Amino acid sequence: MIRAAGLDTEVTGGCLLACTVMFFAGRNRWLRDGGRLGFHSYRSDAMTPQDVVRDERVERRAFAAAGVAPSLVERIFAVLPPQMWYPTQEELTASVS
Repeated sequence: MIRAAGLDTEVTGGCLLACTVMFFAGRNRWLRDGGRLGFHSYRSDAMTPQDVVRDERVERRAFAAAGVAPSLVERIFAVLPPQMWYPTQEELTASVS
């Protein structure tokens, strides 16, 4: 919906998990001072392996559509919960078109 509406996105604090998908859907994106994106893959005792595959497939497509480099997407989905990965501004800038 964000992409379809041509909305811009901005992060000024913490943006974790599903929030990151919404952030990358923005036409123009701003990660302001103090803003951080946090990632980890989908793994939980409540999810079946099929659920994990389905959800990751949807998110991988969303990141690809937003111009996120495959190397960054692979890094995102390599992080297992409960860990979180917070890429640097440089890592994000180098990996997003």
